[in-house]
Amino acid sequence: MGRSHKLMKGAAIRTRKLARDMLLYWKQVDKEMAEVRKREEKEAAEALRREQELREVKRQQQRLNFHIQQTELYSHFMQNKANSQPSEVLPVGDENLNDEEVLLSSSNAVPDEEEDPEEAELKKEALRAAQDAVSKQKKLTSAFDNECLRLRQASESETYPPEVAGASNIDLHNPTTMPITSTV
Repeated sequence: MGRSHKLMKGAAIRTRKLARDMLLYWKQVDKEMAEVRKREEKEAAEALRREQELREVKRQQQRLNFHIQQTELYSHFMQNKANSQPSEVLPVGDENLNDEEVLLSSSNAVPDEEEDPEEAELKKEALRAAQDAVSKQKKLTSAFDNECLRLRQASESETYPPEVAGASNIDLHNPTTMPITSTV
């Protein structure tokens, strides 16, 4: 009986020691899990911050490129405007000048030293296309003006009988096509 009593007394001590060891073990595991979770959250936040910074840098670069491009376009426009010679400008009122003469005079313009030949050729093609469009539009406009003038002159010379629509003495309250007793 002494042995079982000793075992019973030792069992309580061993159980308490085992419970304390288990508690320490789970506290340590919980602490490690919390550290891992904090590290993962920190890494995720850092990755998100880096991604946002990269997006912001890319957006700023796009804005900068846009502003540079707009500035280059404006300076190129102003340079062409300042350097334009009277022979390069399309004639507005001079109808006697041949379109081919205008094309030749404007294509003789000296390209800039920094301009590559391909870009100069593209500019020449664009100028040719613009001049063609202008000449076509001038032809259409003059044809329209001529037709309007012809119609105006024809209408002024003709006199209409009073029964024709468009005559000046029309009775709008009782037109001839509508009976006087109409309910409309």
